[in-house]
Amino acid sequence: MTNRNRDRIIKTNDDPIYQKQLEARSIKKIERQYKTGRLYYPSDDELVGVPVVEVFWGLGDRLYKYAKKYYDSEEYWWLIAWFNKKPTEHHFKIGDKVKIIASLSDARRLFYGD
Repeated sequence: MTNRNRDRIIKTNDDPIYQKQLEARSIKKIERQYKTGRLYYPSDDELVGVPVVEVFWGLGDRLYKYAKKYYDSEEYWWLIAWFNKKPTEHHFKIGDKVKIIASLSDARRLFYGD
C-alpha cells in the first residue's frame, strides 16, 4: 500500500486550546498528528514528455475506477484527484475534462518530486 503521507512531519499538538477541546471530549491526548501538508504541482516544463490521458467525467464515474483502469489499483485514486486539483469526486461535474498521468511511476515521481 502506498503512503501519500510519507514526507509529512509528525508532531505532538500541545496547544492549550486544543488540549481543552480534547478534554471536553474525554480524550487525554493525541500522541501524533500530521502537520498540514503542502501540495506541489509540476510545472509545464516538468510535464514535457509525460503522457497524459484525457477523459470526460460522466455519470457514475469514480476516481477509484479510473485508478483501477489506468494504474491497476484502486488505491491511487488520490493521484488523479491531486493532478486535477479536485480533492473529491464531488468537485467534478459531468463533462469536466479529467487528466490522468498515463504511467503510475510518472504520477508517483511527480507527486513526490523524486
